[in-house]
Amino acid sequence: MKICYVNFTLNNPRDQITLRGLRENRRAVVEISDARPGWRKYLHIARELRTHQRRCDAVLIGYAGAVLVPLARLLTRKKLIYNTLNSLTDGMMVSRRSGAPRSLTSLWYYLIDYAAFHLADHSFLDSRMQKDAVVRLCNVDPQKLSVHYVGADDTQFYFDPAVQKLPRFTVVFRGMFLPEAGADVVLRAAKELEHE
Repeated sequence: MKICYVNFTLNNPRDQITLRGLRENRRAVVEISDARPGWRKYLHIARELRTHQRRCDAVLIGYAGAVLVPLARLLTRKKLIYNTLNSLTDGMMVSRRSGAPRSLTSLWYYLIDYAAFHLADHSFLDSRMQKDAVVRLCNVDPQKLSVHYVGADDTQFYFDPAVQKLPRFTVVFRGMFLPEAGADVVLRAAKELEHE
């Protein structure tokens, strides 16, 4: 099986872990991306997708690529999988507060979400709550959505017995303190792992 991976950038950790998992399971991956500003990136991505999609069994749209789902659907009839973390509406309106509720901006985000989740054959979300929210928000068939737990890149984050423990237990939280970041879960986990 060969997967055509499409996104604006190739360095997203969520996608890189997924792609590594595909490769470790002997799936060939063709990566298509373009991060330059402006409309030329869409033309480049479309041209590359048209070239490679004939030799691929499925197209995987990466994280934060909601606007690429409708483009990919126009260019191919292959199975289209959208590997999103959450809805664009949730990420932009709730987490980043980028626009007022019931504004043209919020309508724009909603329309992109609606198109992406309905045009994709299947979408991966970060949690059960995200899945339930997308079902409610976009009226998507729950069978088209699944929770895709990614975790951390174990080549970068791992227990190293050679590193001496500090006398005081320390937790490093890497991320943004957004509502979905789960700082409360990190704190509870740290307390449980304190003696390990």
